[in-house]
Amino acid sequence: MDINDIKSYADAVRVLQELPVISGDIPKRMLSMRVFGNSKYFEKHVERRLMSIVRQGMGEASELGEGELDLIGIVPHPKPVLMGGGGQFTLNGAKLSLELFPDGTALYPETLKIFQWTHINVEQIVMIENLSSYHQWLRVRQPIRELVIYTGGFPHGVLQLFLRGLWNRLQTKNASISIFHWGDIDLGGIQIYRFLQRDCPFDIHPLFMDEGTLRQFGEVCREQPDRYRQKANDLLQSESYANWHVLLETMAQTGLRLEQEAIPDEFVQEVF
Repeated sequence: MDINDIKSYADAVRVLQELPVISGDIPKRMLSMRVFGNSKYFEKHVERRLMSIVRQGMGEASELGEGELDLIGIVPHPKPVLMGGGGQFTLNGAKLSLELFPDGTALYPETLKIFQWTHINVEQIVMIENLSSYHQWLRVRQPIRELVIYTGGFPHGVLQLFLRGLWNRLQTKNASISIFHWGDIDLGGIQIYRFLQRDCPFDIHPLFMDEGTLRQFGEVCREQPDRYRQKANDLLQSESYANWHVLLETMAQTGLRLEQEAIPDEFVQEVF
């Protein structure tokens, strides 16, 4: 701790004490007004300290960047759940289908309160980290036998609640549906996968997140490459990353990383 900045720790604790009574997400300026009586106080005096605490909480070689407070429910503005593909649901009793929305749809928190699944008659669920790749999937595949969900990196609080409800429904219905996650092949992408798997009672299969794909489409990390390789080496020492050792070894040796946007349409089209 910084002994000369005790107040920022005390302020961060005040925010942490408030979080358990918040369901889903809260915009940071509303939170600031609620806790400190000033809409900009949190951003000016508390956010940076709280970010540091969240990074430490994630542990290991954390690659959290912009938006890391989303995963504890503090967002810059209300965020929707973006999804598309197949599945039927009701809103205020009206029966709707995701097939009606070729580009997918966005459901904001108040709408999600009246949202109810009726049928999830799909063969697989695909969670996608990046927005461009989410839209690429919908455009190229025009899926009706898949439920496609955009995570936006680490899922924000409302999306976490939505996913827990989805997993609970699948368990209740004893559904047999394969679940996949497609993210960047870098340290952050692996950590996002692990975060999603943590709350999911089913196995989540990585998609396009393998050594062959990395070598075919990856590029050498240009930003602090030595640090990037060292962090990959650090994760190799952790047994909790045993399933990723082959990929991490390649990342440590070559410095390669891959952003989802590098995957061409034909790969997306033919994956299943």
